[in-house]
Amino acid sequence: MSTEDSHPVDIKVGANIRKRRKEMGLTQQNLAESIGLTFQQVQKYERGSNRVSASMLFEIARTLKMPPAYFFEEVATEAEDIGPLEAGVGKFLQSGEGIELAQWFPKLTPARRRAVVTLVRSMLPEQD
Repeated sequence: MSTEDSHPVDIKVGANIRKRRKEMGLTQQNLAESIGLTFQQVQKYERGSNRVSASMLFEIARTLKMPPAYFFEEVATEAEDIGPLEAGVGKFLQSGEGIELAQWFPKLTPARRRAVVTLVRSMLPEQD
């Protein structure tokens, strides 16, 4: 299953696994070894291209010292449709650049955040 075919819940659960793993300073290899998988399988879980079984999520949650419900935080309900903007933001936040920006941006002062947004806007091609 490609990421394009992945269910939004699988993508969000994977993103939350990756977020928590990085918060703990673990590599994909570290996590994989602790739960008896290959780093490639962890990578597929984090991308949402493979679904995480309940038992494996339990093991991941135990290793990452979080309750399993943590990995479902902010998951849209079936009644909420995810629009193209939200889907694009979600994909970006799963990229290396997105994760790095998400890690550092909140640490900036509000004035510096505005400056970064202004800088990025200035780099975009002019729109009609």
